[in-house]
Amino acid sequence: MKQTYNSSSQDANTFVGSSCEQSIARLPRGASSEGARPLLYHSNHNSAELSEKKAYKPTNKQAKTFKVLESNSKHWLKLYSQENIGILTLTFKENLTCMKEAQKRWNRFAREFNRDKKFQLLVKVAEPQKRGAVHYHCLIQTHKKIRGSIDWEIYESMGDAKTTAQKRKLGRELGKTATPHLRDLWAWLRVNAKKTGFGRTELMPLKKPHHIKNYIGKYLEKDMQENALKKDGKNRNMRLITYGKNAPKVANQQFSWVFGPASIFRRKLDIWAKSRGFENREEIREVFGRSWCHHLRPHIMNDEVLGDHLDKRWKELWNPDESNKTVYPWKGQVKSGAFSKEAKTYLEDEYLNDDQGKARTRHRSSQQEESHFQNYLLQKLYAERYEQYI
Repeated sequence: MKQTYNSSSQDANTFVGSSCEQSIARLPRGASSEGARPLLYHSNHNSAELSEKKAYKPTNKQAKTFKVLESNSKHWLKLYSQENIGILTLTFKENLTCMKEAQKRWNRFAREFNRDKKFQLLVKVAEPQKRGAVHYHCLIQTHKKIRGSIDWEIYESMGDAKTTAQKRKLGRELGKTATPHLRDLWAWLRVNAKKTGFGRTELMPLKKPHHIKNYIGKYLEKDMQENALKKDGKNRNMRLITYGKNAPKVANQQFSWVFGPASIFRRKLDIWAKSRGFENREEIREVFGRSWCHHLRPHIMNDEVLGDHLDKRWKELWNPDESNKTVYPWKGQVKSGAFSKEAKTYLEDEYLNDDQGKARTRHRSSQQEESHFQNYLLQKLYAERYEQYI
């Protein structure tokens, strides 16, 4: 369905024919109906302080998200300097709770600032307001300096202003201390934010550049802790954090922690591989296939073969009459050739020539067949052939 934008005073900032039309509610009586005017309000969006709430423990995936955001933010500060990075806040006049509709308006807004080459998006975070409406906090890179010698005392005093008139007056005073490029961006936002369906906006430089990660991270932490935007199955498949398409990144979530549950597996894998003569993971894959980690994990985490050898070696010290007839695992396997190519080829032929095995594999897919064969190979190498040769 084609969307049309109604700019009349009665239904300002509402879209007709939207798939999320029911998610958009009118403001309550008495609420402000001002359009997109930067610096008409102050809600401490430029504060780098984290809210004092009950601490929560993020999941592994969430912790990685925070770590990546911190690394990239520090890189941007070093790359662009504190003079060319700002925090942009975009809100909606109506109570828009549908992230899909909000993203459509953002896409229109992004086409505007990319076409006019006003600034570059670094990262964007979606957050719900107290009324439930979606709004965005963004780190952007400007093409000219915007920090300058702006008066932060005037900016902070805007938060104590009681009326719109007082905020307008303080806003004019603050504008006198802003750089020319920052004033140009304010003027551009007044026109284009409203044109693309947004309400009030705020663009300011970083007050405390060394706390750059907190400007966006505190909103992301709130989203993940409260999960208000995605509660009850709402806004599925919508991202809370989005990086700019052309934003230079030095980190992503494809990494493992040095310490943690994964580190225990890596240490045990190192012991398991060395005790069996494997020099690297490529050799393990050559023997056990590409799914070796899945099949071998129980054996790596609980190495009974090596444990049995060490246990008998310990008993031998206390009882010399009971000699330790077991050997260190790799010695037995190297002597017997249990992990050699000849042994693996023999097991493959044995598996394929097994009539009962063929009957059992008629209805398996190729992936299931590969998994079944790897389990068969694993059992042979670990049980029958190990006992046979040792």
